[in-house]
Order: sequence, then structure tokens, then C-alpha cells
Amino acid sequence: MAQIPDSTRRALVACSLWLHIGLVGASAMAIGVLHLFDGDGSPLSALALAVSGGILAAASWRRSRTVLDAAAPPSRIARGARSASPAS
Repeated sequence: MAQIPDSTRRALVACSLWLHIGLVGASAMAIGVLHLFDGDGSPLSALALAVSGGILAAASWRRSRTVLDAAAPPSRIARGARSASPAS
């Protein structure tokens, strides 16, 4: 772990935080869907919880991917593996 640059470490921490926020959003969406089908409370609030949780999950997962992609370019080994794909 000592060989990882500081900027990459910060990007990994930021990606981890965005993924945790995405998990919270996915959980809120699941709870909203369960309340919607269970009949507990008003259907409008359950629908609002499900939709807002889904939006939060999708946005934060996309943001985590963006942070991770911007952290560091692919290594030479990964670039070589992509260019050396077998021709059909």
C-alpha cells in the first residue's frame, strides 16, 4: 500500500464514500418499494422514497465510477492486454 500515490488514495476513499452513499440510496429504494406493495403508509410517500432512492443510487454509483476513472490512467499491462486481443 505504500507504493500507491496520495492522489490515488484520495480517489479510492472518495469512490468508497460514493459507493456507500449509493448503497444507502438502493436501501431507500428497496424500502420504498416494500412499503408500496405492503400498503403501509401513503402510496405517494412510498413512491417518492423509492424514486428518490433510485436516483440517489444511480447518481452516486455513476459519480464513484467517474472518480475512479479520473484517478489514474490504465497501466501499461492493461493497455497491452486490450491491444493484444485475438483477431476473429
